[in-house]
Amino acid sequence: MALDRPLLVGSDIYRVSRYGRRHPLSIARVSPTIDLARAMGWLPDAAYVESPRATVEQLTRFHDPGYVAALIEVERTQHADAELCRRHGIGCAGNPVFPEVFRRPATSVGASLEAARLLAGGGIVYNPAGGTHHGRRDRASGFCFFNDPVLAILAFQDQGLDRILYVDLDAHHGDGVEDAFADDDRVLTISVHEAGRWPGTGRLADRAGGMARNLPVPAGFHDDELAAIVDAAILPLGRLFGPQAVVVQCGADALEDDPQSRLALGNRALWRAVAAVLPLAPRVLVLGGGGYNPWSVARCWAGVWATLNGHAIPDALPPAAEAVLRGLDWNHSRGRNPPDHWFTTMADAPRGGPVREEVRHAIAATLAQDPPAGCLGTSMSESDPTFWQVWVAGPPGTPYEGGTFTISFNFPRDYFREESANSILRANPKWAKQDNEFEEAIANAEAVFWPLVQKKAVSLEDNFPDSHRTELKVIADAAGKNGVSHDQLVAGNALFDLEH
Repeated sequence: MALDRPLLVGSDIYRVSRYGRRHPLSIARVSPTIDLARAMGWLPDAAYVESPRATVEQLTRFHDPGYVAALIEVERTQHADAELCRRHGIGCAGNPVFPEVFRRPATSVGASLEAARLLAGGGIVYNPAGGTHHGRRDRASGFCFFNDPVLAILAFQDQGLDRILYVDLDAHHGDGVEDAFADDDRVLTISVHEAGRWPGTGRLADRAGGMARNLPVPAGFHDDELAAIVDAAILPLGRLFGPQAVVVQCGADALEDDPQSRLALGNRALWRAVAAVLPLAPRVLVLGGGGYNPWSVARCWAGVWATLNGHAIPDALPPAAEAVLRGLDWNHSRGRNPPDHWFTTMADAPRGGPVREEVRHAIAATLAQDPPAGCLGTSMSESDPTFWQVWVAGPPGTPYEGGTFTISFNFPRDYFREESANSILRANPKWAKQDNEFEEAIANAEAVFWPLVQKKAVSLEDNFPDSHRTELKVIADAAGKNGVSHDQLVAGNALFDLEH
């Protein structure tokens, strides 16, 4: 039976547990989120679930038993030697030893597993302490000792679900989750994260085993750009995948007020993104994640809870909610003289602007059919079978390496036939991964190709490398042999002259 209301899973362990005075996670995050939601009248007792602690058996569904045992022992002794650091990443690299070093992450996992159990029949559950997306099978990474999103997804699979969508909105790439399901076609992972930021993974062309989509975004990434990615990439991919469950990692470190990224989102953008993905599946698990400014995190995550429940967010906070925020502190330069709106409001001012070319390009590349290694993919428009797009990867050794560029063209209706498209795909044998895959794709184009594609090609710069022009010329020649003239090969809204 589906839940009759959204539920929030929490624990008082976060009121007393800290990573250490100088660690970015020395701040209170989960407890003020819960307190703020209660002060607003949004969290009645009936909507709150006390988190269990994950058992060793539950943790070893993904994590190495030796690693779990080592973490239990480190909590007991409060000591990690150089060997534990080398083998398991404990006690170093931002993963410190602290009094609850096992119990705290095990409680976070327990909350996500309890959420998956509660969602068996459908509904919405929120675990703001979750989202530890960097955790590895046998080591701590990026402040994450366990990986609760992975274990929650495995719990959904154990219920028999075979289409689970994971959406990661954290400023950092969700590397641990992507890698855990790289070869599992039951899980599609989509990560929106700052380009070049630690852990340095999640490039635009990286698709793991085929079931990952990555959208690295530039510094200054703002509300309108996230809205464009949600509307033009995440939602189309999600609808095409048809998930039975959605897991959303809602890290607050992409906010402009956070010190750990160069992104510039306001919290309204994250609330809008969360609201947009809710209709994609009957089961939705919303998690926390990064976030290193206690005021911006508490305001953002309490607003997520309001969004899940359909509560209106007032322009000014009532005294009880303001008191929660005024009770916070932060051992950081930005915490010495915080602006008044961090205490008196929940919603940030809108932070919009034009959608930059890097973001548009990321959207177009993300929607592309998974390309054969290094070269191209193709798609047919769902509304016009004569309109095709070809995605060409930037050639190695050039400034365009790792990028994907788009050529759009139309087959004249009088000449269009499946064989002509097939010839283009076979213009250079090195572009073909497996011939039978292309034959099946051509024969079942509407079913196999992404039905929602960008109809405007990515603009190509004047100084596009000569080596790449040669590859484009091969495509143009093949198209010409099949009734597509040179003048019909267009890039963006202008002719792309291959002769110059």
